[in-house]
Amino acid sequence: MDHVILVEDDPDDIYFFKEVVKNSQLNMQLTIFEDGEELYEFLLKNPSKHYLILLDLNMPRLSGLETLKKINNCSLEKNNIIIAYTTSNYKRDLEEAYQLGVKSYIVKPDNQRDLSELIETILQYWFKWNRLPGTD
Repeated sequence: MDHVILVEDDPDDIYFFKEVVKNSQLNMQLTIFEDGEELYEFLLKNPSKHYLILLDLNMPRLSGLETLKKINNCSLEKNNIIIAYTTSNYKRDLEEAYQLGVKSYIVKPDNQRDLSELIETILQYWFKWNRLPGTD
């Protein structure tokens, strides 16, 4: 798994994420979707591939939680690691996201430095240190 998908509608968050990936020494592909419907359609077309997905919960059209429900209804969550990546600190959102299968729930920091550090830490963990079945 060397493919990360960011599902995010905030242009500033997208920019910061791209910058961290660009400056990272990790070899990975980055795909960005601006809403959950785009992610869902992509996963339907690529059901056997594996992705690390950072999913914002507060999005127009199809929210992150609604997206998780659709993904689960088609069993598309099985091949993917989905992380809630959101500004929502509501207990109800956290509990529902875990019930729907997220592997982690991360509340985005409110400043650029901490956000960049968080993104780098996530990428380092999943692409440098973590091992998954079927990978080298």
